[in-house]
Amino acid sequence: MYHIKKDRLKIFISMPFTGKKYHDLVQERVDLSKLVNSFGFQLVEQFIGYQFEEDFMDKSHDPSFIVGKDKNWMKESDVVIADLTSHSIGAYQEIVLAKELFDKKVYAIVPPEKRIHYWIRFYTDFFFDSVEDALKQIKKDFDNKHKNTTVKRHQYDPIAVEYKRVEDTDVQQCVYDFELESLLQKY
Repeated sequence: MYHIKKDRLKIFISMPFTGKKYHDLVQERVDLSKLVNSFGFQLVEQFIGYQFEEDFMDKSHDPSFIVGKDKNWMKESDVVIADLTSHSIGAYQEIVLAKELFDKKVYAIVPPEKRIHYWIRFYTDFFFDSVEDALKQIKKDFDNKHKNTTVKRHQYDPIAVEYKRVEDTDVQQCVYDFELESLLQKY
């Protein structure tokens, strides 16, 4: 069943926070919000108002805390932009959740030399050099077509057994086996 949403397209931007200062991150998120708004979209904000300076400076949380906090924001979003220009365990976990759990389109900001990485290619739909380039593509992809697909339980139930069989195959297990990637690269 399709229904047209009346509100603006919601964008979740996953980005590395490690090594950045709190005030710089706040400014970066404000700038991202302005950029996203200039395209007529809405930035789903998971930092400003939710991560306070004392908590951020304490750094007593692990990446799973960040992912847990952001999971509901991703669910509410229409698409995900993932900034993978630098190493970020939290951002990597978030794009896996975006694809595996919510089946979101992932527009990735990835340096050209990282675009050959199988894992990144598996979990992202498109590569870009900047957030602005990704937003331009999102505008083209969703212009006048902002629809939300809902799969009802009665639609899924008839294929549930077959889906489970596919998930349990040896081939499917290899998709998640990172040792296989290194073996393939070696030979």
